[in-house]
Amino acid sequence: MQPSDVLVQVRNKSLGIVGTIPSDELRLTLHDMYANVGTWTLLLDAEHPLADNLSTPGAGIVVSVRGNVIASGPVDAPSLTQTTDDPVGTLTFTGVTDTQIVADALAFPDPANSAGNQTSAVDYRRNNCESLMHGFVRDNIGPNAIAARKNANLTMGTNGDRGKTVTRKPRFSNLGSLVAGLAQQGGLGFRVRQIDGDLEFQTYDAVDRTGTVVLDVLDDSLTSATLATSPPLATNVIVGGVGQGKHRQFRDVSTTDSTAAGDAWGRRIEVYMDYRGADNTPEASDLIEAGQERLDVDGVEQETFRIVPSEYGDATYGTAWHLGDKITVMTGSTAHHVKATGFVLKVDENGARMGLTLGDPIFSVDGRAGRGEKRSRSGGNNPGASIHERVARLEQHTPALDDATWDNITNATSGGTGVLLVENGTTDATIAVMAPPIGTIIFEKAA
Repeated sequence: MQPSDVLVQVRNKSLGIVGTIPSDELRLTLHDMYANVGTWTLLLDAEHPLADNLSTPGAGIVVSVRGNVIASGPVDAPSLTQTTDDPVGTLTFTGVTDTQIVADALAFPDPANSAGNQTSAVDYRRNNCESLMHGFVRDNIGPNAIAARKNANLTMGTNGDRGKTVTRKPRFSNLGSLVAGLAQQGGLGFRVRQIDGDLEFQTYDAVDRTGTVVLDVLDDSLTSATLATSPPLATNVIVGGVGQGKHRQFRDVSTTDSTAAGDAWGRRIEVYMDYRGADNTPEASDLIEAGQERLDVDGVEQETFRIVPSEYGDATYGTAWHLGDKITVMTGSTAHHVKATGFVLKVDENGARMGLTLGDPIFSVDGRAGRGEKRSRSGGNNPGASIHERVARLEQHTPALDDATWDNITNATSGGTGVLLVENGTTDATIAVMAPPIGTIIFEKAA
C-alpha cells in the first residue's frame, strides 16, 4: 500500500466535500472496528488551507483506499500545539467514525413519541437479527423517527433479512449496544458511512472464509505463530428473573460449547446475570436466551495469538477478506478459526501501513474500547457487555505506530492489551485494549 492509495477528503457540516488533502501531506491514523465505533487522528500545519474548514464545528473527513470508502466521521476535538521549533503550530484533529450516531442514541420504549409521552413499557419486537437492527435504527434516529430525534442525513441501506429470529424489548437501552448485540448474535456487521451527500446505515454478512483464507508458517504467509489458550470465562450463567426472595425465578444456563470447554479444563465456572426485564415480566425462555447469548462470548476456550506475518502471503485484507469475516490461523497442524475485528491504518512521511486485529469484538458507546455500557438489567441486549466489564479498568491509548518499520515489528500480546513491540529500543506502542481472546496485529508492508 502506498500513500497515494489513500484519499482523505474534508467535509463540512452539511456533508459537502470542501477539499482533499494531498497524499504527501497526510499524517493520519485511523482505527476502525467491526460492528463498532472507530477513531481517527489527523495532523495539519496550522496554515494549511483546509485547517479552518476542519476547525469548524460539524466538519469531518471521508477516507477512501483505492477508490473504496473505508471510513468517514466528524471531528470531535481539534487542538493547536506550538513550540519553538514549530512556532506556526500543528493542528491535531481527533474524531470518530459516523457509526457514532448510532451509539449516541437510545432505543425508546415507544419511538413514535417523545420521552415525556411514552405509551409503552418496552419496544417489544421479534424478528430476524438484521430486520431488528434496521427497525430500531430507522424508528429511533432514521427516516421514521420523530422530528426531534431524526438525523436528516441518515438513510437506510439494504436489509437482507438475515440472522436467526430473536426477541428484543429495549427500554431506553443504548441503541449502539442494542444493534451491536444483534449483529454479533446474527453473524452480521454494521456501519455508518458517507455515501455521496448522505450517511448510510449499512448491514452486511460476516463471511466464514476459514476454508479459503489460511495463514500458515508452512506456506510462507506467516513467519512465526504462537498460541496461548486459557479456560472459558464462564461455563454456567445463573440468570435471575422476576420475583423476590425465595419466590424469585432463576435459571442455570449452559450450552454444549460451554460444557465441553469446562470439561476440557476440568472446571465449572459460574457467573450471575440479573435479567428482570424492562417490563418486569420476562418469560423463562427469555432467561435462557439471555444466558445463551452471554455464553456465546464467554463460554468458549480463550485463545491468544502472537504472529509475525510474511510479506509474501497473498491473502490480502480488503480483497480476500474483510472486517467480521472468520479466517484460519494455523499453529502446527491445528487450525484456529478467528474473526477479523479491527484495523489500524497509518499514513505519514514514512509511508502507508495497515494493521489488523483478530479476536472478540468490543462495542463502545464513545468510540473507545472498554468504556461502553455494561449489560442492561432491562434488556440484556448486549452479549458483549461482559467484555466491557473485563476491560473497564484498562486505559486505551491512541494507536501509535510512529517508531514501527516492517523490519522491527514483532507482534505480541501483554496483560490483556495488544502491544506492538518495537525492537530498536524500549518503546512499546499500545495498539488497542482488547479482552481475551486478544487481537492479532498483522501489518501489510508498503509496496
